[in-house]
Amino acid sequence: MDQLYLRARITRKLQEVQGLLYRLTHSYQGCGHADCGVSHNIAEDLSFGSGHLDEYGFWENPCSTNAREWERRFPQDKPCWPYTEEELSKMNLGPSNIT
Repeated sequence: MDQLYLRARITRKLQEVQGLLYRLTHSYQGCGHADCGVSHNIAEDLSFGSGHLDEYGFWENPCSTNAREWERRFPQDKPCWPYTEEELSKMNLGPSNIT
Protein backbone atom coordinates (compact mmCIF):
# COMPACT_ATOMS: atom_id res chain seq x y z
CA MET A 1 0.00 0.00 0.00
CA ASP A 2 2.79 2.45 0.87
CA GLN A 3 4.65 1.75 -2.39
CA LEU A 4 1.51 2.34 -4.42
CA TYR A 5 0.92 5.66 -2.64
CA LEU A 6 4.53 6.72 -3.12
CA ARG A 7 4.44 5.78 -6.81
CA ALA A 8 1.25 7.83 -7.27
CA ARG A 9 2.83 10.88 -5.58
CA ILE A 10 5.99 10.61 -7.69
CA THR A 11 3.94 10.26 -10.86
CA ARG A 12 1.88 13.33 -9.92
CA LYS A 13 5.00 15.43 -9.23
CA LEU A 14 6.54 14.31 -12.51
CA GLN A 15 3.39 15.38 -14.36
CA GLU A 16 3.53 18.77 -12.64
CA VAL A 17 7.17 19.27 -13.69
CA GLN A 18 6.42 18.18 -17.26
CA GLY A 19 3.50 20.61 -17.37
CA LEU A 20 5.69 23.45 -16.12
CA LEU A 21 8.38 22.70 -18.71
CA TYR A 22 5.73 22.62 -21.45
CA ARG A 23 4.33 25.99 -20.35
CA LEU A 24 7.80 27.52 -20.15
CA THR A 25 8.82 26.38 -23.61
CA HIS A 26 5.49 27.16 -25.26
CA SER A 27 4.70 30.48 -23.61
CA TYR A 28 7.55 32.36 -25.30
CA GLN A 29 6.63 31.75 -28.92
CA GLY A 30 6.90 35.28 -30.13
CA CYS A 31 7.19 33.99 -33.69
CA GLY A 32 3.62 32.67 -33.60
CA HIS A 33 4.47 29.28 -35.14
CA ALA A 34 2.84 26.44 -33.21
CA ASP A 35 5.47 23.96 -34.44
CA CYS A 36 8.43 25.97 -33.13
CA GLY A 37 10.32 24.04 -30.49
CA VAL A 38 13.30 24.16 -28.18
CA SER A 39 16.07 21.67 -27.51
CA HIS A 40 19.73 21.63 -26.45
CA ASN A 41 22.46 21.54 -29.07
CA ILE A 42 25.83 19.81 -28.89
CA ALA A 43 27.33 22.95 -27.30
CA GLU A 44 24.72 22.58 -24.49
CA ASP A 45 23.05 25.84 -25.53
CA LEU A 46 19.31 26.14 -26.07
CA SER A 47 18.34 25.71 -29.71
CA PHE A 48 15.11 27.17 -31.15
CA GLY A 49 13.41 26.27 -34.41
CA SER A 50 11.16 23.88 -36.28
CA GLY A 51 11.34 21.06 -38.80
CA HIS A 52 13.94 18.33 -38.52
CA LEU A 53 16.13 18.37 -35.40
CA ASP A 54 19.50 16.86 -36.30
CA GLU A 55 21.61 14.64 -34.08
CA TYR A 56 23.59 17.67 -32.88
CA GLY A 57 20.51 19.59 -31.72
CA PHE A 58 20.21 22.08 -34.59
CA TRP A 59 16.87 22.73 -36.27
CA GLU A 60 16.13 22.64 -39.98
CA ASN A 61 14.33 26.01 -39.66
CA PRO A 62 16.05 28.16 -37.00
CA CYS A 63 13.95 30.69 -35.07
CA SER A 64 15.84 33.84 -34.10
CA THR A 65 12.67 35.48 -32.76
CA ASN A 66 12.19 32.93 -29.99
CA ALA A 67 15.92 32.66 -29.27
CA ARG A 68 16.24 36.42 -28.75
CA GLU A 69 13.04 36.54 -26.67
CA TRP A 70 14.31 33.73 -24.42
CA GLU A 71 17.66 35.51 -23.99
CA ARG A 72 15.82 38.72 -23.10
CA ARG A 73 13.75 36.99 -20.42
CA PHE A 74 16.47 34.62 -19.19
CA PRO A 75 19.87 36.30 -19.79
CA GLN A 76 21.63 33.58 -17.80
CA ASP A 77 20.81 31.15 -20.65
CA LYS A 78 22.76 33.12 -23.29
CA PRO A 79 23.73 32.33 -25.95
CA CYS A 80 20.78 30.61 -27.62
CA TRP A 81 20.93 29.20 -31.13
CA PRO A 82 20.59 30.52 -33.77
CA TYR A 83 23.44 32.67 -32.56
CA THR A 84 23.65 36.40 -33.22
CA GLU A 85 26.54 37.86 -35.20
CA GLU A 86 27.85 39.29 -31.92
CA GLU A 87 27.89 35.84 -30.28
CA LEU A 88 29.56 34.31 -33.34
CA SER A 89 32.32 36.93 -33.19
CA LYS A 90 32.86 36.16 -29.48
CA MET A 91 33.18 32.48 -30.35
CA ASN A 92 35.58 33.24 -33.21
CA LEU A 93 33.25 31.36 -35.56
CA GLY A 94 32.66 34.18 -37.98
CA PRO A 95 33.36 33.82 -41.72
CA SER A 96 36.82 35.32 -41.33
CA ASN A 97 37.89 32.32 -39.20
CA ILE A 98 36.62 29.64 -41.57
CA THR A 99 39.22 28.33 -43.99
